[in-house]
Amino acid sequence: MANLQPTPAELLAVEKECGLRSPMFQYTASGSVLVMPDPNEKYEAVDCSLAALRRPELSKYATKLGFVGNEAYAREEQK
Repeated sequence: MANLQPTPAELLAVEKECGLRSPMFQYTASGSVLVMPDPNEKYEAVDCSLAALRRPELSKYATKLGFVGNEAYAREEQK
């Protein structure tokens, strides 16, 4: 059976390629990949990593992505 999600090594390579200062991807027990960028991370680095997931060598995976923590920004804007 083929691997249906990128390996941790592939995700780490994306983080390094895009210059992320801290780990952004995390696997869940259900096989999803959580996207949790550091709030101080550069927009360009996060954008680069998400674009990398669309490249053919990674987009072949049927990966579910979940964005974690962005609800905190909505609370800040309401203040």
